[in-house]
Amino acid sequence: MNKSYSRVAATILLCLLTAGLVFQSCCKEDEGFRINAFGPYDAERGSEVSFWGSGLDQVGSIVFPNGDVFERGQFRLEGGRIAVTIPADYPLCSEGLVIVNGTDGSMLWQSRLFRVLSQVSVTGVTPSSEKEPLLEGQDVTITGRVLKSVAAVIFNSGSPAEYRLPVSTNNDNELTFKLPKEAGSGIFVLRVEPRCEEDDSTFTEGLMIFALEPFIIDVLPNIEPVPACDFNIKVTGGNFNRIDWYIDEEGDTVSDVLLGTTVAKATYVSNTELTIAIPKNAPSAPTQLTVTVFSNGTKITSTQTFSVIKPVIECGKRSGTLRYIITGTNLCAVSSTAGSLVFIGLNNSGSEIILGSAPAAGDGNITPTQVTWVYSNASVLNAYVKIRVRLANGDWIEWNRIDCE
Repeated sequence: MNKSYSRVAATILLCLLTAGLVFQSCCKEDEGFRINAFGPYDAERGSEVSFWGSGLDQVGSIVFPNGDVFERGQFRLEGGRIAVTIPADYPLCSEGLVIVNGTDGSMLWQSRLFRVLSQVSVTGVTPSSEKEPLLEGQDVTITGRVLKSVAAVIFNSGSPAEYRLPVSTNNDNELTFKLPKEAGSGIFVLRVEPRCEEDDSTFTEGLMIFALEPFIIDVLPNIEPVPACDFNIKVTGGNFNRIDWYIDEEGDTVSDVLLGTTVAKATYVSNTELTIAIPKNAPSAPTQLTVTVFSNGTKITSTQTFSVIKPVIECGKRSGTLRYIITGTNLCAVSSTAGSLVFIGLNNSGSEIILGSAPAAGDGNITPTQVTWVYSNASVLNAYVKIRVRLANGDWIEWNRIDCE
């Protein structure tokens, strides 16, 4: 029993001696060496880690958790401070102890757990305007710090339409990617990998709202009013492949658009151009019309406007006993419905009265320069002093009687 107690006592004494040796080799305060402060414990690539204390001229090397060893000459000794710059390729998230060794190789001091985090920061995005339209496939450049650790760009983050675009770069300060068609419209965030358990891998710095929806640059022509007859306006912009297109009965790729509030049909030319046929019922000048296209329920309306020439009647005449013909320009915009031609006369007191109206003209009787009505009331045709003509857009125009030769 006494021998057992002796063995236990000897073991305890050995442990105490060993602990004392470790303490002495760790701290060496009796030789004037002391570390008062160290940090940061969570550092980033390219940053400085500092050791403050006394007797720092006794330091021969510093060993980091990844095995990097900084010998004298590889760290800066500035009075009561040693500064070490974390290499740009230091492994992320690896953690462990930082050990300070003396010039004789003995361990002087060790830290608590230290690690290097990814710590991405974004300082700029080009294009930078949230309202600037972007084309599918266009380059977007992110500038910042520690961008080598960006593994993905996340579009529409957190939504059902989230799309992850893997990216890579050899430049810590710049990252460029192309806008994918799968991205849709929304925002993007940067996701950093590899991750540390306590490191938020999704960075919300430098969020950018981007538009891959269609955008309109110009409507041509937009200086002079355009004809309503057999005329197409040209619309330029981008991402027109994202407009709601369908195949019509003739096999053309078309889309329903608005000219002001009037429905028209657009024809696909390219991702940056489309044409729109002016419908007969488009409002006439001086009304200014915008162009509105549709993309998955979203309306995109031009800031540019244009106008449509109003029909002009030059003269009218009776043709035989069954027809009345007006001649002019842009007359395809005249309505073909019954009652669209009204004859105005004068009563005995000189006031205007309606003498009669013509039945439907029929589409085959309307051309850009001539409209023919079937009308056989000779007394009306002899007595009228002016006519009123209804346009397809519902407006009326008046013309004082001038007989065609």
